Amino acid sequence: MKSLKQYITEAFDKPYRWSKFQEDDTWSKYHAMTGAGDKLKVVFEKWSTGIVNIVFDISGAVGITGEGDAFRILATVLDIIKDYITNHEPKGMKFTANKEEYFGKDSEKLQSREKLYNKMIERFASKAGYKVKLDKNNYSTNYKLIKK
Repeated sequence: MKSLKQYITEAFDKPYRWSKFQEDDTWSKYHAMTGAGDKLKVVFEKWSTGIVNIVFDISGAVGITGEGDAFRILATVLDIIKDYITNHEPKGMKFTANKEEYFGKDSEKLQSREKLYNKMIERFASKAGYKVKLDKNNYSTNYKLIKK
């Protein structure tokens, strides 16, 4: 039986196939199909400052699907980000982990999306030559990766 660490490592190492479907001076857009047949879309918005805002969704939704595919989806997002970095060399990147709709007393605790993003950042940022800055509040965690 595989340990949880082995499972996570293997999932991160097996991204879905993806392709770029649009690129211009402001936007780069990529997509992939998940094992469940859902469409993953990753969008890079280039700002004049050299920073890139990254947004990704599954079939139009930005929440965790609960279908057990999160690590492989994130592996795909990471693979796409690596490709983007190779081709564009951004000064920095930004993305956000929004908290669930009902904030209440648990809003200061890390939610599952933040935990996933933290794992992704831990594995990726330093190797890619970026330092990480976090801006946390009760509604979201903003991740800023700045070129070292």
